[in-house]
Amino acid sequence: MTRIMTQTFTKAALLAMSLAITGPLHAETAALASHLRATELVEQALAAHGGLSAMQDAGGFEVRLEGTYDLTTRLQGRSPFSDEPTPIFERIVFDADTGRVSYDVDMFNYYSSNQRLREIYDDQRRMVYIDKRNRDAGWVPIQTVPDSRERLTRVLPRVLLAEALDRARSLRYVGPDQADGQTVDVVSFTSSDGDALTVSLDQQKHLLRSVSAVIDMPLLGLVEVRWRWADYGEHDAAGVFPRRLQVTLGNRVLKDVGMEADFGSFSDAFEAPEGTVIG
Repeated sequence: MTRIMTQTFTKAALLAMSLAITGPLHAETAALASHLRATELVEQALAAHGGLSAMQDAGGFEVRLEGTYDLTTRLQGRSPFSDEPTPIFERIVFDADTGRVSYDVDMFNYYSSNQRLREIYDDQRRMVYIDKRNRDAGWVPIQTVPDSRERLTRVLPRVLLAEALDRARSLRYVGPDQADGQTVDVVSFTSSDGDALTVSLDQQKHLLRSVSAVIDMPLLGLVEVRWRWADYGEHDAAGVFPRRLQVTLGNRVLKDVGMEADFGSFSDAFEAPEGTVIG
């Protein structure tokens, strides 16, 4: 009886040891397969968008966005002004040689006055803030400048996909899903600033359809913000390019804009308007 009990205990112990060993191995194998599949899909998508070489060889890119912006959604339903979306024009320029990014915005702000701003981000963790309407400007040394540069340049799908590959160690395959009547492959990665981004890629054409993240809003709490690209077409300089971008916050549309783009060098984007006083 003692011998039988000993044999039974030994088998149980060996089984437990086997499970203890194979369990982590199975998890590591699954994680590796997920990582490799996600990397493959993002590489396919970057190639489908035309890669980065044409943009880099041209010296950079310019993206122009024009449409509407909902201040009430941005202020979590607490805007004291009109509930109607306000017109907005944005221009984002990336200089490939210096790494600088310029951002222009023309819209009505929270105080119901016209806002005409230019922000220039350099590679030294600094930003020049220019009020084009009042001809006033100043340097702002902030630690999140590289972070802000990435957030702005993500408007161009191929830049976001390249960022995902740069963060390849965090890439994971989530699985297939349905979005706007299309089958998409969903992958996730963690950006350099720690944002967990979920990326949806068209299964057939491998084009970027959406990117989402969960953010913490003061009044709404945890809420999803999602960027959706649509109306893809051929562009002489930019290759395959989306002509529309919609940003939603929760279940409300925050921004709905048409997109235009060009590749090249745009030095005017990094200048202050004549007469501007830089403090």
